[in-house]
Amino acid sequence: MVLLAIATAKAFVELQKFLICLIMAITLGAAMAPIADRAQSKGIPRFATVILIYLIALVVYAGVVWSLWPILAKQSRDLIGSMPDIIHWLTAKTNNLSGLLEPIIDISSLKSMPEELMGASKSMAINALKFTGNLLTLLINGIFILFLAAYFTIEGPTLMPALIKWLPHKARPRAQSLIAPLIQRLGGYVRGQLLVSLCVGSIIAAGLCAIGVESALVLGVISGLLNLVPFIGSFITLSLATVIGFKQAMWMGFAVLGLFAIEQWIESNFIVPNLLGKQVDLDPLVVLFAVVIGGTLLGVEGALIAVPTATLTIFFLEEFYYKPLNEGLGLTQAE
Repeated sequence: MVLLAIATAKAFVELQKFLICLIMAITLGAAMAPIADRAQSKGIPRFATVILIYLIALVVYAGVVWSLWPILAKQSRDLIGSMPDIIHWLTAKTNNLSGLLEPIIDISSLKSMPEELMGASKSMAINALKFTGNLLTLLINGIFILFLAAYFTIEGPTLMPALIKWLPHKARPRAQSLIAPLIQRLGGYVRGQLLVSLCVGSIIAAGLCAIGVESALVLGVISGLLNLVPFIGSFITLSLATVIGFKQAMWMGFAVLGLFAIEQWIESNFIVPNLLGKQVDLDPLVVLFAVVIGGTLLGVEGALIAVPTATLTIFFLEEFYYKPLNEGLGLTQAE
């Protein structure tokens, strides 16, 4: 038993990249499956629907990049070029704060902050070089995910029954009944999260432009992209935008904090409930733990698949543990 556990752990470590790609592909396929089902009911082949979805996504992405590329490129160069000045300004402010607080508290940690910032900047540069070197691997993995997602979407109606045949006869009806809600939950998360990220990026970009923060459009794009990783992405964008705002003017820094507070309120009370819905509703604490654990164990990829994996885990726990546990008590879902 111990040897089997060790072998399983070893296999997972060796195949973790493949498993991450597989989870991403299944999640993306679940997002496209309802669209393919609806199109098939109207006589449109599933493969044509998948190709159309990919073409629309490509056209939209290319159109946005083409129209915004000049200003995005300029703001990106300005932001990267201003990073040494931002670090120098933050270091000076830290030293000033250290001088004020030294008679009151131990500020040894504040004094070491400039060195830590320089170390962080060097680490970011090294990671950027590594990322550039791994672009080919990233591209190959992306193509692999898109291919698998297309295969799962196109072959789903025949693939699922074929897999169910491997189960005992008594378990087949139960497994068949779980496919539709599982696809709905996973697919709803992907479609909803993409829309949430688009809304968040637009709000942040427009708000920062209105305040007058430098590189507002780039920060908005970063905010939208990083929002795919709940909590962590928002914190990173908030930190960067706030530092840039305070560097320009004191009131701008506070305005940026106010903007993010308003955006978080709108996102929590209106955007997420209406775009993600109750079908993929997870407790925020569960989402936070999932992202932290996924990111700690597997890095950025782990953070990306953390919420879909948590969604699957909670779904199966509800179906196979919670509901049988409370059967006959009038409880149908976790409270």
